Amino acid sequence: MFEVSDRFVVGRRYLINDDQGRFRNFYDKPFPSSKANIYLSEGLSNITEKWPITDFKVVSKCIVLPHADEYVVFPLLHTK
Repeated sequence: MFEVSDRFVVGRRYLINDDQGRFRNFYDKPFPSSKANIYLSEGLSNITEKWPITDFKVVSKCIVLPHADEYVVFPLLHTK
């Protein structure tokens, strides 16, 4: 039987940081898109990671749509 501590979430992170480690806004006017949890992404990292289920917290489910050579990450409402 598996213990809770033996369970992991496995996946890849979306690349949404700029060169200074900050999230990248999709737009800045009339307000920064980060206020609505909307970010610009270069895509998925090449590294598969695992996180213990006890440390894992889903902030929001999201949908990722292509935009030019990048992707826009939008949160799905009412999914918490």
